[in-house]
Amino acid sequence: MFFNGLSRSRTNGNIDYLPNPYIQDNLAFSLQMQIDAENKYPGFVRHIYLRAYRYNLHLMPKSLLVEAGAQTNTVEEMMNAMEVLSEMLEDVLVGE
Repeated sequence: MFFNGLSRSRTNGNIDYLPNPYIQDNLAFSLQMQIDAENKYPGFVRHIYLRAYRYNLHLMPKSLLVEAGAQTNTVEEMMNAMEVLSEMLEDVLVGE
């Protein structure tokens, strides 16, 4: 699951005290990762979640917060998923 911090809430609009100059870059990166995952491993990645706060995603362009596994997954399953994630990162960042 990929998270993006928008520095914006639905009820109050922009959160000016939490600027994030890389919102567009981060959203584009998440979408590229999602597309790559669906092409190679359909169903591997859940939705892209948009949240009000920035979660340190304002520090660099192409920042990504990844939630790996859930309470129903084993540590081994989560570690195996990291191999797939590393392939996706290479595809998107380096290109095929």
